[in-house]
Amino acid sequence: AAVDRVDYPYDFDPRTREAHLAAAEASHPARMNDALKIVTDNNFCIKCHLLGDFVPTGDISARAPQLDDVSRRIRPEYALDWIANPKRILPYTGMPVNIPPDKPVSQELFRGDSQQQLNGVVDLLLNFDRFMGSKTSIKPLIKPQAPASHQSGAQSQDAAQ
Repeated sequence: AAVDRVDYPYDFDPRTREAHLAAAEASHPARMNDALKIVTDNNFCIKCHLLGDFVPTGDISARAPQLDDVSRRIRPEYALDWIANPKRILPYTGMPVNIPPDKPVSQELFRGDSQQQLNGVVDLLLNFDRFMGSKTSIKPLIKPQAPASHQSGAQSQDAAQ
């Protein structure tokens, strides 16, 4: 933060605001779901990156960083620049340009041009916890509580006195 002369902690970015996400979703319904299709397609991100409990196969030395904590590790504008063209930032990186400016990924994964797809993926990664939290239900994991009888409740009160 000191080198880049930015505030620490870096806590404001319109990409992480509900208004931005709602506007983007209004122009492209299911946008985050479509971005997740790109991320989880075997030709793109999860080919090398860890995501949640998923670990890619192959050589351990070829594994790339965990994607579900991007929002805690990388500033939003850097994430966009890195995903758009990683070799421009780090020429010797093994990460390819997955969404070239002139060739969008399959329209079956995400309808739109390269810029829309890139922004969708960045928004997903910056809001991954919130997005997945809305997709995951904890209710099935919780065992129902046994109904309490009046007698056991009275015994508990007697024991407390």
